[in-house]
Amino acid sequence: IVMFTVLSSFVLLIWLARGYVAQDTEQRVHELSDLVAQDIVIANITDDYARLDQRFQRYVKQSFVKRIYWQIEGQKPLESYSNEPLVVPDWFKSLFAQADISVIQSVDWFGKQYGELKIEGDSNGVINNLWYLMLYWLLLLAFIVLILVMIIELVTKPIIQQIEFLSKDAQRIGSGSLTEPIRVGGAAEVLQLSLSMEQMREALQENRHKAQQQQQALRVLSDENEQRLIWLKNLLNTLPLAVLLEDANAKVVFSNQLYCDFFKIALTPKQLVGHKSETLMMDTRLLFANPNEFVQKVQSVTALSQASHRQLFAMQDGRWLMQDFIPMRDERSAAFVGRLWLYQDVTENHQLEQRLRWQANHDSLTGLLSRSAFEQA
Repeated sequence: IVMFTVLSSFVLLIWLARGYVAQDTEQRVHELSDLVAQDIVIANITDDYARLDQRFQRYVKQSFVKRIYWQIEGQKPLESYSNEPLVVPDWFKSLFAQADISVIQSVDWFGKQYGELKIEGDSNGVINNLWYLMLYWLLLLAFIVLILVMIIELVTKPIIQQIEFLSKDAQRIGSGSLTEPIRVGGAAEVLQLSLSMEQMREALQENRHKAQQQQQALRVLSDENEQRLIWLKNLLNTLPLAVLLEDANAKVVFSNQLYCDFFKIALTPKQLVGHKSETLMMDTRLLFANPNEFVQKVQSVTALSQASHRQLFAMQDGRWLMQDFIPMRDERSAAFVGRLWLYQDVTENHQLEQRLRWQANHDSLTGLLSRSAFEQA
């Protein structure tokens, strides 16, 4: 909070000072231009240009004037320079970077022209003053902060010493040593804290004992689950079925090697994990005899995700694949958790079925329709 307050105050001061520098310099230059114009008129009337040059020299010694230039036709221009150096760092100078301030006006007295006057402003002096003011403000602020730190240290030192003992006990507990009791004592606040830490140590010691027992039980259960998972993966890899399992977000969580072989996928089953199943099916659609039919039917069953579905597809290479779609749900909440896709090569069964159907309706010798098939037709 202190740092935020300091930074906010500094930004506000810079913002106000930036506007002040530009406004103050411009106002002073305008006021000076009227005064210089009067001097020019007087010098032309009295023909005393030496005095006018002295006045110019005096004006440019002021911190807000950089250059005074006067020119009239038929005479040599009169000009005076003064540039007060900046003693501030470059980063402070950049905060007040602004366009040059200058005033150009014609000197006119009762309708008579006395040339043109140009005065350029210089804000270096104001910036230098702001720099010293900021240094003074920062030193004062640092002194106040130092006094506050000393007061806080004197007030909190006894409590800090008592807390150091508790800190060592806390480090001992953090390292896992729970057998040694906490040292109870000190002021009222520290005493209450030490009592709470002692209760915490006893609770941690009891929880550690329970956790060790639970870890032992979980280790036994984990070993059993790992054996079951290995057995299940071996079973799915040995089945004559291509298996693809996806989660509720349609990302692959498991596939067997036969699935990669069926659809000529160069990736291994492990490499397929995490891929979108829809992308895989779109990449393999050209292997089907009717790619559009395959895509439409896959999209229709995935959109519903209500019941199992079986579909037979013809492949470009003459094979016939039986696709089984099985939605998977949580046993407790019945929430949808994923999909199971099974593919089986039924080419021989399909060809045998077609052959038996043909033989049932045709004469084996002539190849013509049988009498019953003919009458039905």
